[in-house]
Amino acid sequence: MKRPIFAAVLCAVAWIGGACGQLMTEPPPPGDDFESPFEGLSADLNAAFVAGDENFAKAFTIDEGLGPIFNNVSCEGCHPGDGRGTPALGFFRFSEGEDLALDKGGAQHQDKAIPGAPPEVLPPGVDRSFRIPPPVFGVGLIEAIPVETILSREDPDDADGDGISGRAHWVRSPDYVSAAHVGGGDGIQLRRFSRKAQVSSLLQQVVEGLADSRPDGDATGREWRAAPLWGLRLVPDFLGGQAFYMHDGQSTTLHDAIVRHGGESAASRDAYMALDQADQEALIAFLVYLYAGIRPPPRGLGTGI
Repeated sequence: MKRPIFAAVLCAVAWIGGACGQLMTEPPPPGDDFESPFEGLSADLNAAFVAGDENFAKAFTIDEGLGPIFNNVSCEGCHPGDGRGTPALGFFRFSEGEDLALDKGGAQHQDKAIPGAPPEVLPPGVDRSFRIPPPVFGVGLIEAIPVETILSREDPDDADGDGISGRAHWVRSPDYVSAAHVGGGDGIQLRRFSRKAQVSSLLQQVVEGLADSRPDGDATGREWRAAPLWGLRLVPDFLGGQAFYMHDGQSTTLHDAIVRHGGESAASRDAYMALDQADQEALIAFLVYLYAGIRPPPRGLGTGI
């Protein structure tokens, strides 16, 4: 429910009615690009947003239940400014094949512990995959997308010949949250916000070099969700001026992120590589400015951005 993101999404479907210019609002305060609610929320929704924002920034204590092992004392500690984290805030996801290794602390390694508690040790011999914390802005809009809409875009056998065999990712609610009906209750649910299905895009096959050999639900080690492109230009704003892209944060430029793609993305990558430098820079300039709100486009861009 962030202002720049909502405006951008509505612009993308402008045929519904209204011009994009009518959707833009005042720019958020510096450093608050992704933390402002969309204007026009009802009093109840705005109150829920404020309460959620406070909890997101709250540093929890041992007396409040922190520990004995954990990744950080607050949500914002890993997702600064509601955006993605840096490699320094990274973590390991691990499993044993399709087994999430819950009896060994899986599926996520928690690298911190309260005083007196033994730290968690990453078990030997497990399949592990390094990740940086993903951005969390815009998930309210994604949650509002009907399941039927996502399912209507499935094409597991690439029947339309576009080179993408996208399919929805279904997961089963674990037993330990059944009583609370978290995530919609019992049974299988469409996965939107996890490591391999964070957005409304479908799972896609990627290059072997990016594959982590770790299944996640019904996603194979070679399948990943297509990450959202919104807010790319603002990524350095909440990371101290340095951008980190891809699931592992190892790409610091969009050029490198594009080059690392493969699998079903290989044709797009090759088409980009066939462009001359001026056209590559123009494409990256477009990506950087995409969904960036009302700010003017950057100047002097190069493939090193």
